[in-house]
Amino acid sequence: MGLYAWDVLDGAMSFYDPIDSKLLTHFLPYLIRLIVENRLNTDTSSSSTLKVLLPHTEFVQYMTHNRLACQLFLRFIIETYHQKQFWLAVQLIPYLNELIEYGSAEKIFLHQLIYFVRQSVEQIHYIGILLDKFIVLQAQGHEFILYYGLVLLKHVLHKTNGTSFVSKYLSISLKPSRDHSTFIHDKYHQLVRDYDESIRQIQTREQIQQQISTDKQNSFSIFH
Repeated sequence: MGLYAWDVLDGAMSFYDPIDSKLLTHFLPYLIRLIVENRLNTDTSSSSTLKVLLPHTEFVQYMTHNRLACQLFLRFIIETYHQKQFWLAVQLIPYLNELIEYGSAEKIFLHQLIYFVRQSVEQIHYIGILLDKFIVLQAQGHEFILYYGLVLLKHVLHKTNGTSFVSKYLSISLKPSRDHSTFIHDKYHQLVRDYDESIRQIQTREQIQQQISTDKQNSFSIFH
């Protein structure tokens, strides 16, 4: 996180945006403190991490008025997934809805975020939280968000209980409207076909297992 912050502050972005001293003395140390607090605290049900969270309004207002701070926070969200600090990520996801006009709906951020979610998250429960608290809320109004929501569903589809998980979002929440592009509609219809194929494969496996079980019972009854 510190290295990324240095790249931001020392790069082209800071050439156009003056570096606020509060960014270095308060905001960046605060983000790093969140990671440290979360790592030290194993009891997430009563985590002290929540006690160091800034007031919601103050936190968001600072980021919306400071592009560098916003970019650092978006990278921070990615890092929480990269470092598998999922509980902390869950607490911070709702802030992304406040930053739609400030970078959280942009392709470059979403691409990196979903990449690390797919690489790091094994429990689909955490993917469901990301979908419910951010992607579903913004998908209809922002095409890139809908696209990466569909990418996540495709990723989950072949996991354990993946089909039932995907079915919750496929028919309503992440179904494109007429306002979305042909590309998004094609992506959606391909996912529907993949989902239908997965259902058929599951049904076929169940039928085979049932037939094997029936054959074993018949074989047992013949010899006894």
